[in-house]
Amino acid sequence: MNDRELLMQHGELICRAVEAAYSSYVVSKLHRPQPDVEGKIRIGVVMGFFRAHSVWKAIVKGWMANLDRSRFALYGYHTQFYTDNETDIARGYCRRFVQGPMETERWCKEIRADDPHILIYPETGMDPDSANLAALRLAPVQCATWGHPETSGMPSLDYYLSGELLEPPNADGHYSEQLVKFPGTSACYEPMPFKPSAKGRADFGLGNDDTVFLCCQNPFKYLPQYDDVFPRIAMAVPGSRFVFFRHKKSDGLNALFQERVTATFERYGLRFEQYAIFHDWQAFNDFQALLSIADVYLDSIGFSGFNTASEALADGLPVVTLASEFMRGRLAAAILRQIGVTDTIADNVDEYVAIAVQLGIHPGLRTELRECIGRQMPKAYNHLEPVRALENFFSRVTAPLLPPPVWKLLTEEPGSDAQAYNHTYAPKGLIDMVSIAPECVLDVGCFVGATGALIKQRWPSARVIGVEPNPEAARRAVSRIDYVANTTLENVDWTEAGVAPNTIDMVVLADVLEHFYNPWQALQSLKPWLTPNAQVMISLPNVRNLWLVDRLISQGQWRYERAGLLDVTHVRFFTLSEARRMLAETGYRIDAMKVNPDHRLQKFYSTSIGVGQTASLDVGRMTINGVSQEEMAELTALQFYLKCSPLPGDAFVFA
Repeated sequence: MNDRELLMQHGELICRAVEAAYSSYVVSKLHRPQPDVEGKIRIGVVMGFFRAHSVWKAIVKGWMANLDRSRFALYGYHTQFYTDNETDIARGYCRRFVQGPMETERWCKEIRADDPHILIYPETGMDPDSANLAALRLAPVQCATWGHPETSGMPSLDYYLSGELLEPPNADGHYSEQLVKFPGTSACYEPMPFKPSAKGRADFGLGNDDTVFLCCQNPFKYLPQYDDVFPRIAMAVPGSRFVFFRHKKSDGLNALFQERVTATFERYGLRFEQYAIFHDWQAFNDFQALLSIADVYLDSIGFSGFNTASEALADGLPVVTLASEFMRGRLAAAILRQIGVTDTIADNVDEYVAIAVQLGIHPGLRTELRECIGRQMPKAYNHLEPVRALENFFSRVTAPLLPPPVWKLLTEEPGSDAQAYNHTYAPKGLIDMVSIAPECVLDVGCFVGATGALIKQRWPSARVIGVEPNPEAARRAVSRIDYVANTTLENVDWTEAGVAPNTIDMVVLADVLEHFYNPWQALQSLKPWLTPNAQVMISLPNVRNLWLVDRLISQGQWRYERAGLLDVTHVRFFTLSEARRMLAETGYRIDAMKVNPDHRLQKFYSTSIGVGQTASLDVGRMTINGVSQEEMAELTALQFYLKCSPLPGDAFVFA
C-alpha cells in the first residue's frame, strides 16, 4: 500500500511535538546562512550509522567520498556511540565531525553553530535521534533519502533523494517530499573486499546435497502475504533448505516470524524444521562464507534488500527478486537492471516462485548465471554520475541562499552596490595617526563620507573634499562632507572643487590605491596640490598575510571576495616592502607606520620574539623559519597604516 498519507499524519504529529520543545533553534526556509569562509556550500549529514552499516555502505560513503571538496564542505553528526574503522573514514571526509550520543538540545546547538546550507537525513525510520532532529528545520534546505526506503511524511523535509532505477513510474505521489531522481540507483557503491572465512556447509548446519536458498533479511521485511513462496519452492525443489536470520534485538519478533512461517509450511503439509534453519547475525567474513556456499538468494518481496543483494551478487550468487509497486520493494531489481542481468526479476509472485524453482533444480543454469553475473558486476560499482548530479542539485537548491558570485560585481551598474557596504565604517586607527589639525582634507574614494564625517567631528573647522566615482555613494556623501566630486581622481575639476595648488594639507587614501590600475601615477598626480608638510594617510591591505599565504600554499586557493584582502575589485597587491618601494619611487617619505592585526591570526599574537632573536612558525602545512619580531608584525597584519609626507619637487628616495 501507499503509506504516504499515514506517514504524513505521523510526520505532522512528530514535527509539532518536537518543534514545540525546541522552537528556538528552528530556522526559516528563507534563512540565509552566513557566507562560508572558503566560499563553499556547507552540507551536514545526520545519522546514527557512520560505521559499517548498510546506510553508510550503500549511500552515504560514496557520496561523501566523491563530492567536490573545492565546492562543498561536509559536516558529520553521528548520533549514536557505535564506532569502527568506517567511522574514522567518515571523519576524514568532514570539515567537522561531531560524535554522539547527546541530548536533542545539544544536537540542535551543535548543528546550528555550523549554520549548514543543507542537511541530509539518510534515514528517519531506524534511529530515534535522527528522526527527532529531522522533525526540526535546522537548515533552509533539508533532504531525506532511501536509507529507510519510505517517505518521512515530515513537513520539515523538502526533498527525497532517490534513483531513476529505484523508482516506478509516477512515483512522485509516494512522497510528501519533492522527489529528486539521480542517475542509476543514485549510489556510488564501492565493493567490499571478499574475504570469506573457512567455514563450510556443515558449520551452518547444511548438507552437501542441500539446495540452499539464502533468505538473509531482517524478519520484519518478510510480509505475511508472501510467506507461502517458501513452501511452494520447497515442494518443487528436492533438498530445499532456507536459511533465515534472527533479529539482533527482538526475540519476540523472531518467535512471531518463526511461528507464522511454520504455520504456513504446515498448511502445505510440510514440516518447517525439515526445510529451514535460523542463524544469528554473522560476522561479515562468515556471512561471505555463507554466500559462497549458497545456491540462490531470495530477496524479500515488498521490502527489498540493497546491501545484501549487492554482496550476494559480488560473489556471483543468483538473486531472485520481485520488483513491486513501491521503491522499498525495488532495490535488488535496480542493481540487476544496472548490470543488465534481468532474467531473475519477477513481475508477480508466481513468476518469482517459478524462477526460484528453475534455479533450484538446474545446477547448470546457476553456474551459467554465476558466470554472467561475474562478468557484469563491475557495472554496479563506482558510478560518479549520481554524485555529479547530486552536486548540481546542491548548487541549484542553495542558489537563492548564496550571495551572487563576486565577479558579478564587476558587471554591475555603478551605484548598484552602495547598499552592500557598511555606511558607518571609518578607519579610526589610521585617523588616530594624524598629528596636526588639518585645514583642507582630500578623501580619495570617500564612498558615503563616513571617514570625512569622522574628520569633521574631530576637527570641525576642516574643509573635507571627497572624490567618489560611485554615483549613489557620492549622493549619500554630500550630506556629510563639504564637497563631493562624483568622478575619478584623474578627472577632478580642482577649480570647481575650490582647490588651489599647494593648499591640501591632508590626503586620505584609505584602502584605495590597490583599486588603481596605476597607483604610482595617482600618487604623483597629487603632489602639486599638497602643502610641503601635508599628511598623506594611507592604508593598504597586506598580501603577505599568513592566513592568505596559507590558503595559497596549503590549499591552492586565491579566491576573490566581495571585500577584504582579495576584494575582486583589487588591481594591485602589496607587501610592506613593495608599499615602501612605491612610496619611495613616487616621492613620499614614511613618517610613521602601524599595523592593523588580523583577528584570524590571533594564536600567533602571543609568540614572544626578543630583540635580535627569531622564531619558527607552523602555519597549516608550512613552517617558516627565522621570523623576526618585525616580520611577525607584518605576517599577522591585515592592513598597514602609513603616515607619509611629500618630498620636495621631483625628489625621491631609493627603496
